[in-house]
Amino acid sequence: MLEEQSPIGIGEVISETFEFIGDRAATVFGVAFLVILPERLLIIYLATHGVFQNVTSGSLGNYGLALLAISALGTFMAFFGQGVLVGTALQRRDGRQSDLLGALAAAARRLPIALPVSLLYLAGFILGFVLLVVPGIMLLTMWAVVGPVLVAERTGLFETFSRSRALTRNTRWRIFLLLLVAGIAVGGLNWLLQRLGMSVLETRSLVLSYAVEPAPFLYVTLLSTIAYGFQLAMVCTLYIVLIERRGDGPTTDRLTRIFE
Repeated sequence: MLEEQSPIGIGEVISETFEFIGDRAATVFGVAFLVILPERLLIIYLATHGVFQNVTSGSLGNYGLALLAISALGTFMAFFGQGVLVGTALQRRDGRQSDLLGALAAAARRLPIALPVSLLYLAGFILGFVLLVVPGIMLLTMWAVVGPVLVAERTGLFETFSRSRALTRNTRWRIFLLLLVAGIAVGGLNWLLQRLGMSVLETRSLVLSYAVEPAPFLYVTLLSTIAYGFQLAMVCTLYIVLIERRGDGPTTDRLTRIFE
């Protein structure tokens, strides 16, 4: 039985995240763009059909279903992106050249199991926050590395959540603080850039987010790509830190079989 390990260092994860992005920037932001594009296209499609305009009590159900669909697609694609980038992150850790095609193929092979994992994750997350805020926060921290585990360790549906829970044990408050700090920093920067875009493009925030015109669409997509790139890289870095902390992560030989 593994001994309990000391909590992770928040500064360590953030520093490693920036190093990872610096070494593999094209890969990180390329994958982030691939991840956010389906969600952005779905938002634009729904916007063109008036789902987000003049929401009334009669259309509230459609609005809720639209948000649920966006969340489900975003969660599914986020797990796919994390699965791609964790292969790159592990290759970087082992001093090997990045094999993006191999990482993409490995993540694509896990798509059938990624769908029920993402739906269960989203259902638990929503239920946790509907009942009380605290259970939602607990699930958020326990399941923080579900995406990387799913691909890097080829786990099953429930084993994926169990493994993420085991990896985050004894350091969940640190993970919560990490997610909080990163969320505030990325969200604050995104808000400032949104305000700048509103001024330059002479439009309101809601219109900027849901506009189908090329300039607003490209601008919001660019901001989303940058934000998602950092978030995906941070989750994969967190996974690396956690498996090194426990000393029971995938071996180099196993990684070679998975990602190449």
